[in-house]
Order: sequence, then C-alpha cells, then structure tokens
Amino acid sequence: MNIEEILQYAMKRTHYKARQVLNKNGITESDFRDIRQDLLADILARLPKFDGERAGMKTFVCWLIDNRIAGIIRHHRAVCRDYRRNESSLDDWVYDEDGRWTRRGATVTEDEAQAAIGRAGRSREEQLEMVLDTAAMLDGLPNDLRDLCIRLKTQTVVEISRETGVPRARLYARMRVLEQKFRATDMQKYL
Repeated sequence: MNIEEILQYAMKRTHYKARQVLNKNGITESDFRDIRQDLLADILARLPKFDGERAGMKTFVCWLIDNRIAGIIRHHRAVCRDYRRNESSLDDWVYDEDGRWTRRGATVTEDEAQAAIGRAGRSREEQLEMVLDTAAMLDGLPNDLRDLCIRLKTQTVVEISRETGVPRARLYARMRVLEQKFRATDMQKYL
C-alpha cells in the first residue's frame, strides 16, 4: 500500500468513526472536525511504528483509530474537573443549618464529598450495615472459609496459595462456595 492509499483510507475511516461517536458521551457536532483531526494526527504520528509482520496496514490504522476514540470517549465521560463549570466553591461563605455564616466546605458531609468525587457508592449508614452483615456472615462460616475471607482482604489468591500451600484451584473452589453462601443470605450486593 502506498502512502496515498493509506492516507485516503485513514481519512475515510476517521470520518466514519468521528461521525459514529457524535451525540454520544457529550460529544457534539462542533467537536467533529477536532476529533477527525486528532485521529489523523495520531495516525500520522504512529505510522512509523507500523510492523507489517504483526498486522496489515488497514488493521493497524483501524486499531489506532479505535484506541484513540476510546481515549476520547473516556475523557468525555470523566468526572468534571473544570473549575469553571462549578457553580460554587467550597471556600464560599454560606449559612449553615444553625443560621451562622460558615465556609461551604464545613457544611459538606463526608458521604457527600466521597460521592462527589466518585469514591463512595454507599452512604455511611450502608457501610456500617455492610460491616455488621459481613461480621455476622463470617461468624457463621467454617474456620477454613473464615480464614480465606480474612486473608482475601489483604492478599491475592496467589499469595494465599504460596503462604498456605493450598493449590489455587482449591482456593477458587472455596471462593465459589463463599459466593454461594453470600448469595444464599442475600448479601450478593457486597461481593
């Protein structure tokens, strides 16, 4: 394939892929040219790395485009980090629940802060319930399964296998038993 054919194919493919992602994940019509240009620039920058023994040129171009599109979508799905989009700051002065002036940051609970940054999917109350439910579940387990649960909190299956001498296949079988027990007691939401 000569360079003209490669560029023609790349332009056709980038046009198609850029059109495909429009109106998805916050990508609008005004972003079309930018996305297409970004895709073409990425292809041209990586073209010297092409290895004909690993794949064909068209496959390489498609792979580059797909990976770059995935990165663009991931960027648009990311939690808003642009300070200009926030309507307020944690340093703003507001009235608290007692009617006193205080910084907004002092009125935000830990649960709200964790939820805002995408770190906590459960409220503090749900987390406490999970701790109690899990403790009750562990108390009802045989010693070997209880020990496995405790070890899984800090170790991988490979580490546990090396330390205890139990084959990984047997550990995975025990983990399936644990999963069944969690599901039987309606605790699958904690898995």
